[in-house]
Amino acid sequence: MNIRTFFLVFLPLVQFLLFGNHHSFADGKRALKLLEKQKFDRLEEHLDKSLEKDSINPGARYVYALLLVSDEYTKYHLDSANIFNRHAAQQWPAIETKAQQKLIKAGIDSVKIMDLQAEINRRAFARAIAADSIYAYQYFIDHFKGSQLLDSAVTLRNQLAFEKAAETDTYESYKSFMDQYPDAQQYEEAKSRYEKLYFLQMTQGESLEDYQRFLDLKPDSPYRKDAERNILEIATADNLMEGYEWFMEKYPDSYWKRTALSRLYYQYKLNEETGGFFEKWKNEEGIDSIRLVYEKEKEIWLPFFEEGFYGFLNTDGSVAEIPKYRMISEPYYCGGVESDLLWVDRSVVNRQFYPIVPVLEHDQWTNLGHGTFTVQRSNGLEIWHKSGKRITNHLFDTVQLLSNHFIVGKRDGFVGIYSFLGRNLWKGKADKVICKGRFIIFEKEGKIAVATLNDIAKQATSDQLNLRYILDDTELITENLLLVFSGDEEGLMASDGSYKINIGQHMIYSLDQYTIVRKEEGFELYDQDFAPLFDQLLEDAVLKNKILAVKKQGLWAFTHTSRPGKLLFYYDSVRLMGEKFILLRRDENLWANFDNDTLIQVSYAADVRILTSVTQEEVEYLIVTDAKDQQYVFNDAGKLIIEGKYDAISPLGEKYIVVGSRGKKGLYYYDGTLISRPVFDAIGNERNGYVNVLKSGKFGLINHEKGINISPDYEKMLRPYNEIWLIATKKGKRGLIDHQGKTVLDYEFDNIEHWNDSLAIVQMEGEKHFYEIGEKKIDERSILKFQPIAEDNEGIAYRVVFGNNEGIYHNTRGPVIKATFNIIKNLGSYRKPLYFAEKYVDEAEFYVVIYYDKVGTIVRKQVFSNEEYDLIYCD
Repeated sequence: MNIRTFFLVFLPLVQFLLFGNHHSFADGKRALKLLEKQKFDRLEEHLDKSLEKDSINPGARYVYALLLVSDEYTKYHLDSANIFNRHAAQQWPAIETKAQQKLIKAGIDSVKIMDLQAEINRRAFARAIAADSIYAYQYFIDHFKGSQLLDSAVTLRNQLAFEKAAETDTYESYKSFMDQYPDAQQYEEAKSRYEKLYFLQMTQGESLEDYQRFLDLKPDSPYRKDAERNILEIATADNLMEGYEWFMEKYPDSYWKRTALSRLYYQYKLNEETGGFFEKWKNEEGIDSIRLVYEKEKEIWLPFFEEGFYGFLNTDGSVAEIPKYRMISEPYYCGGVESDLLWVDRSVVNRQFYPIVPVLEHDQWTNLGHGTFTVQRSNGLEIWHKSGKRITNHLFDTVQLLSNHFIVGKRDGFVGIYSFLGRNLWKGKADKVICKGRFIIFEKEGKIAVATLNDIAKQATSDQLNLRYILDDTELITENLLLVFSGDEEGLMASDGSYKINIGQHMIYSLDQYTIVRKEEGFELYDQDFAPLFDQLLEDAVLKNKILAVKKQGLWAFTHTSRPGKLLFYYDSVRLMGEKFILLRRDENLWANFDNDTLIQVSYAADVRILTSVTQEEVEYLIVTDAKDQQYVFNDAGKLIIEGKYDAISPLGEKYIVVGSRGKKGLYYYDGTLISRPVFDAIGNERNGYVNVLKSGKFGLINHEKGINISPDYEKMLRPYNEIWLIATKKGKRGLIDHQGKTVLDYEFDNIEHWNDSLAIVQMEGEKHFYEIGEKKIDERSILKFQPIAEDNEGIAYRVVFGNNEGIYHNTRGPVIKATFNIIKNLGSYRKPLYFAEKYVDEAEFYVVIYYDKVGTIVRKQVFSNEEYDLIYCD
């Protein structure tokens, strides 16, 4: 019998039993006897009469409960028995002691009532287990309160409810479970699943907006960290500074803020704006450690060896790191260590010696740039960021950067494109992937596909990149414009992925603010926004260097592309000459237009040409020749600088013009000043404003700016010694003269080289010596070799070798380190030297090593055995 039937049949009876008159149950013994003999009908009648007489009748209710749970009783009803017995237990204390004693003698007492209740509960629990449903367990919990099996029922109910929620497996099902059963053992697991599924459901589109909306709805979610990580990866997929700064400002308390800060540092560093970085983010957590690393990265280090351990020195001799490393990379022995990462004791560390790659057996890491590097393992390349984070767990055969935007890894023929935070943006087959401007070029089997930076960045939330390998070549026009070729067709693509000019059978020329499309039937002209400038096709168009010329209805117009003006169709013909000049003709009139838009009429011209310098491509002059061979030379501003008749005219260097007449050469300055009429047999090349001239086999020297005009009286070309003296040659020997040709140093040397204004290096009889010019005194030591080794604002330091000894000499300060050492090396840098000077003591078989700073102050002295010296010597 189900519960609904029970209430329809037995509820009236129960109401009667509960609310009838109160009489005593006088013959309990008889009732129990009738039950024992299974005289169920007579027992029913007996019990009903007893209950009619007295509704407060625990004995009758107890026996009725026994009757209702008797297996042989056809009206067996567990729920009714539960009601009768519970009321029996409730009424027991309400009857008099005398009545209790009579019931006890009949075999009815409170203990038996309790025992019966336990049996009823047991049977009810067994029934619930047999049904094994949430409803059955809940019914037991609601109607059999006080049962010792209640906790078990709650446990089983909760387990079934959780399994049902898990079967549906939606955040709503778990939320419903949590709301209904807040004390369930499975509550925390349900909450965990709810949070995860809610996060996945709310962010299933994987867009930036999805993750932001999720945080707005669930700011305290345990998946906040995951949401913010995705927001950071999406916002910075193209590795632009703006994305990192937006994230840091939008989510100032994010767990990922330090990651964003470390990446942002390298963006500022790339743009050489580290000062602005530290100022803008000076209050951020972690900025001090980045600043410390930055300051140390500016230092140049060299190693030193002490008691079996390596340490590092700064170029001023101070200790950058105490000796505590058994092993360093051998290239460090030669000093000049400027890398921001170091390999020591089988680890890659930063300049604070914080482990970036904790274990690396060999010095096999390679800087990629922009804060990234690769580590060579036995099974492939790993990609790391210099903040100490591995960018992706994948291994590669080769790795490259796509500009400063993406990382490309290749493995077994497959190419993966990753963001700088390790988000996989694309994977597929390609022979080559390169970056041109804001375009990514894919090459496969001889064909090309193009995607934009935005296309790749969008793959952070999508996998819909459609690459069409239909192109044959590409040419970058500007950072945001790409010319593409397919067979004999061309198109112009913009960095937003659109085609400004569709692929077709035409030729495209683009420069500054104009684009010309040449078609078989004519020309189209577009402005910088790719709007057509004319409704009809043009008859002709020329785009050369910085000049645009177009023809319409038989007339030409022109403009400079860098400063476009109105196109005036007036001229019969236009001729673009060189980089800066335009010849314009209308009827019989001819004009020359110059780089500054000066317009000069040259209708008299029989010939017009461009003069260009062999050594200075940007130098151009316009030469106009009339019918009488009179020549007129104009500079690019339209100024007439030379007028006359010459056999030849040619620019020399940047500021001179050579003219020829009757086999002789003359010289003009670029502003039109005549330096010399054509009297020289030859004029040499210009160098730093100096020009050698030759006349009758003798050399002279001209420098117009310095007012130098040395007569041709010397056997070889003259050259400057310093700002005030020149090296000259007479009778096969060299000496020094001033700018007026007066002798400063007699002609007695095979060669003279500049050292400083008071000391020269002279060569006599095959040997080089120092020579004091003022004292006219020679240093007898023969110089075998001298080479520049360092430089500062005052001059150059040289390593000078005299015989078997070496020293350091500065060309303005003199000796820095006396020439008493076997070997001297600069282990610092060219601008920040620290000198390593070694002397071997043969008798004792040990090396003495002294470290000197740039001015020759001793900063460290050490003694090494042969074996130890090998551990520090730079070969």
